[in-house]
Amino acid sequence: MARTVSGKSPLSYVGIKEKQPPENYFIDRAPTTSDTSFDEGDIWIDRTNEKAYILVKKVGAVATWSQIGTSTEELSSLTCDSGIATPVANTITCTGNNGLQTLGAAGSLTYLFSPVTAGYTGSQREYRQSAIQTTDATPTDIVSVSLAEGEMISIEARINAYKSDFTESLVARVFTGARRGTGGNVVIINSNLDIFEDSAGAPTVTVNADVGNQKIDIRFVGEAAKEYNVVCSYEYHKTLTNA
Repeated sequence: MARTVSGKSPLSYVGIKEKQPPENYFIDRAPTTSDTSFDEGDIWIDRTNEKAYILVKKVGAVATWSQIGTSTEELSSLTCDSGIATPVANTITCTGNNGLQTLGAAGSLTYLFSPVTAGYTGSQREYRQSAIQTTDATPTDIVSVSLAEGEMISIEARINAYKSDFTESLVARVFTGARRGTGGNVVIINSNLDIFEDSAGAPTVTVNADVGNQKIDIRFVGEAAKEYNVVCSYEYHKTLTNA
């Protein structure tokens, strides 16, 4: 219905007025499915929690309210493209055609992307972070990745190490690769390390083949009686099978 304003020509266009415009309701709680005495499109303002909702559907005695805008509430479930709903308990696993996974545990989150074809199934590229604290010169693993027989890997890592009183530090960039043949042990192919430090001692970073556990390790070696906080951001590319 065209709107007119007193004193203006009836031909003057001043917009369209809806017959049933949505209403805004200010209530001190969030809506529930039982709040059905509203029209679809109505907006509910929860003044207590400072959130807004819109009634998107009403069927019989059930109302569907959708929160407007961003939310800081925790995710309760995720439906993957395979149609499987996975509950979230620090773990989200998406399976299906997209090949994307996120795995979380003990405050860490890992992203996996493995879209390779049959014959190389399981090969993957991962992005991770890890952190350790050392109080002496004992070598301590900050990256440790297992290799099964018939697997190979390349790892690229950046490491920051800071003495707890902020007077000394180390930065390192590591690129290394390893393999493990059928019936064999982990063998390091080669490693390139760029290490810079401004300490009075000699903290360092090493790459090691842990044959006992069949792993490749990147280790930080601190200094005696000195506390270092170490953070590493790294990614690795692993090939698991042959076509």
